[in-house]
Formats: sequence, structure tokens, C-alpha cells
Amino acid sequence: RPATATSLSTDRTGSEDGRAKVKQAVNGALLFMADGSTRELIEESARLTVDGSIDGQFHVKDDLHDIRGSVTCFTIEDEEVRIAGQVRESNSPYVAAGTYLAWTQVDNDARAKNDATKGGRPRTPDMTSQVVLADAGLASLQCATGLNLPLLPAIAGAVEIHPESHR
Repeated sequence: RPATATSLSTDRTGSEDGRAKVKQAVNGALLFMADGSTRELIEESARLTVDGSIDGQFHVKDDLHDIRGSVTCFTIEDEEVRIAGQVRESNSPYVAAGTYLAWTQVDNDARAKNDATKGGRPRTPDMTSQVVLADAGLASLQCATGLNLPLLPAIAGAVEIHPESHR
């Protein structure tokens, strides 16, 4: 069953050490060819806590653009994660602070059950879409049902999806 949260909360306590218990998490850094000659990097780290709050950041970078923001929602279904976030900083005239971005990634190690640390099987490259501009409604739709974004293979890096993570 997919889990989705669409709001950020500043109160994330709930465990004895003052840190919230994590229900789901995604961490990744995928480098891919956005077109024939442009390398693009998408990094994200986000967690969904048992109280439903989201805590996460993202970074999108290519030769010309450097964009950072907060993950506002993500949904994990099997090996796929659909993510949306709101831009906090950008050097692009086309992506102002406050703009939403949406993207999808696939953890192919999870799909193939081929943990690269255990050897034996070749690692299947993870996949990512490009980030797309969105408004708040499209960002929510991305996390709720997905925007059917085309996927490209990563040339470096990995995304790790943790559908049930009780850290």
C-alpha cells in the first residue's frame, strides 16, 4: 500500500531520543544524461515519520543550473518512488524560489533483488525522470497517482528506497 504525506512539520519528536521514528525513506544521487550531451544530477534525502510528517531536501544540478529545495511529498510503490518538492534556492531564471518540481525514480536493485554489496549479479542501473516544473496541485498529483514521466537510466549513483524503515 503506498504511503503519501504532503505537509512538512517542524515537530518531529516521538521517540525517547527526541527523534521521530521513520516509517519510510528515500535517499539517492543519480547522474543521468538529460539529452545527448547534458549530464544532470538529482539528489534527494527524505523520510516519512510515523506521525505523517515529511522531512527532506533535494538538489538538482547540471552545467548551468543549481537548484535546492525541500521535499514536500513522496510515495513509494514497490521499487518506484514519486517525489515532489518546493524550490528554496535557484540560479535559473526559469525556476524561481517557491516553484514546485516533480520527478520519479526506480531502485532497480530492489526490483532485481541484486544487492551490489553481496556480489554475484551485475548491478542494474537505477532509473530517473527529469525534473518537471509543477504547481502545488501537480506536485500533489505526482505523489498521489504519478505524472507518468519518462524514465532514463542512471550513468552513476543509486537511489535507495526503504518502504518500511523503523529507525
